[in-house]
Amino acid sequence: MGPDRYPERHLCHPAAPQTCFMSAHPLGGQRVAFGDVNANTASLRSDPRMDSLTLIRIVAILITGICACLFYFLPSFIARRRCNAKAVFLVNLLTGWTAVGWIAALVWALKSEALPVVVVHQRPAPQIFCSHCGKCSFPGAQFCHTCGQSLVCSTAAGVAR
Repeated sequence: MGPDRYPERHLCHPAAPQTCFMSAHPLGGQRVAFGDVNANTASLRSDPRMDSLTLIRIVAILITGICACLFYFLPSFIARRRCNAKAVFLVNLLTGWTAVGWIAALVWALKSEALPVVVVHQRPAPQIFCSHCGKCSFPGAQFCHTCGQSLVCSTAAGVAR
């Protein structure tokens, strides 16, 4: 399969006519001094369907990778509001690539107890009532914020409990 079977021809890329090269084979593939492209890549670059197909493949690979990562870290997402969330994450990260490690992390995430909810009951601070207008004022205030009267003399009788 020498040059005598396939005659030499000159190929130019349509976007860059200065990048001409010679090919002795119908499928191309030989490099020349003017560029690093061969006949195959030159014909594929001029095909607009290849760009959309490549884009679809890239998007499909990205979506598949994101879904695979979400599925891989599913035990960690389940355990994020549990007592031992960090431990489940470490087991999932380090041994989740094995089926046994992933299932162990999932079971641990489902079996662990939720974080306890702490409820603090606070009594409101005592308020001072103004003897002149009857409105409430903040504790420690010297004057009523509504009418401006002095609250010093009315503090002994006006403290609400």
